[in-house]
Amino acid sequence: MRTYTRILFLLLLALACEPGLCAGVSTTSVNWESVDGSGPRRSTVSSVNWRTTLGGTLSVKDPLTADWVEMKHLGTKKGDTSLGAMFVGRCADGRHVQVTLFGKPYYAPTRFEYSLTFAKGSAERMFYGNCSDDLISCFKANR
Repeated sequence: MRTYTRILFLLLLALACEPGLCAGVSTTSVNWESVDGSGPRRSTVSSVNWRTTLGGTLSVKDPLTADWVEMKHLGTKKGDTSLGAMFVGRCADGRHVQVTLFGKPYYAPTRFEYSLTFAKGSAERMFYGNCSDDLISCFKANR
């Protein structure tokens, strides 16, 4: 029994020390999509997958290739009515990826949304929707 307890303790210790193993994977629905700046229209993609850690790191699964794209936090900016955290990354095929998580603390304190943009040259595709609990936690960790 002592060996079992030691193994369990070491396993839990390893999980606690490795933030990448504590990653949460969540799915958000896509409310609308914009292609090449055409404005909001019905989305061709129904959902987006995200991976977050307790430390506030973020990855997004490219809806076109299903590859995970690691994102880097650029900063957080406070506007007149909203607060946004911006992340950037690059797909394996060279497309630039930008994620903005934003909240409206003054008039809708429980509402958090995301915009996800893939761009290469003048070609751009943007998805927009409501944040999952994991994305809200990531947003709050990067304030």
